[in-house]
Amino acid sequence: MPALRNYSAGSIIYFAGDLGDEIYVLQKGRIVLLSTSLDQKEDIKEDVRRGEFFGVKSALGHYPREETAQVLTDSQVLVFKLPDFEQFALRNPRVILQMLRVFSSQLRKVHKKVRELLGEQGLRENQVELLNVAETYYRLTKMDYAIYAFEAFLRHYGQHALAPRARKLLQLAKSGAPYPLNLPTIEDELIQAEKTAPSPTSYLESTTSDWASLPGDSLSAPPLDDFSAPPLESTGSIPSGPAQNYYEGLNYFSQGDYAKAIECFERVLQTKTFSGQVEADFLEKAAYEQARSYLKMGQLDVAMQKFSIFLKKYPNSSMQKKAWIHIGEIYEKKNDKARAINCYERAAKIFPEDKDTSMARNRIRELQQA
Repeated sequence: MPALRNYSAGSIIYFAGDLGDEIYVLQKGRIVLLSTSLDQKEDIKEDVRRGEFFGVKSALGHYPREETAQVLTDSQVLVFKLPDFEQFALRNPRVILQMLRVFSSQLRKVHKKVRELLGEQGLRENQVELLNVAETYYRLTKMDYAIYAFEAFLRHYGQHALAPRARKLLQLAKSGAPYPLNLPTIEDELIQAEKTAPSPTSYLESTTSDWASLPGDSLSAPPLDDFSAPPLESTGSIPSGPAQNYYEGLNYFSQGDYAKAIECFERVLQTKTFSGQVEADFLEKAAYEQARSYLKMGQLDVAMQKFSIFLKKYPNSSMQKKAWIHIGEIYEKKNDKARAINCYERAAKIFPEDKDTSMARNRIRELQQA
């Protein structure tokens, strides 16, 4: 028989790489599955809906977990041992059909990602980031820039799921209306668009009504870390500003031209006046990216100094974990194993658990065993 188990907020049910024969069903609370994209560049967060199984494939296949199951709020989980689950599935054959549909959908997503890696990598990120540029200018009330960017988005990506949003905002910008405060974020709207597309139902729908009838939870997707923003088609009429300098720097970084990226980020850091908090936030982003650019160039001492300044100036930054990992990398390159381990340990302690946490722990193990 399955057992009922309680987990407190912040705990981990299992880590990626763990072996286990338990299969879980979320009864109440919030649990997220953390994994890494095929190209190892993105963190993927998948919310578990109440009444939905997770940990199925690795348990059935007897291979390591592909994701980390992290508890966001106090949660209650029904836990099947593998023999119990097999008996349950035999008594409820519709569960097998539901799983086949889900696995088929996941396989299609894998194939789609492989196609992107083979020739379309970054396409979706470029589309979303271009729209983000347009909306940033709109929020800054720089209407000419906003209109230019919205039109560029619609010209290149007129069939994108976010095209209706871009058309609506373009009309508002042309009329001189202020940026709508009640508008959902780009990420939330993109998630909603994907949810409304045909998708497989949870494993337990139509099989165990007291589980599956519970409403599902929904969390916002995190912002992507390594955008490769497409350059705007400049007509020479758009002057430089923090937003444009920052995204231009990301362009150069993605192309491997780190010297020019550093120049762009430096222009952001030298900005003295900002029209609002949105524009001022580019300071933090530029400081991190400039340090990362120096590291890519192999200028270890300068990169160390820049990351240290970044951590002192922005102690609560969402990028602090990545900064500590980069400092650990620098100490590794300097053959200072003890300090490298110390930096990775600091990174591993920063909440929440994600692929960077796993990376830091892996580096600690490897260095300790070396």
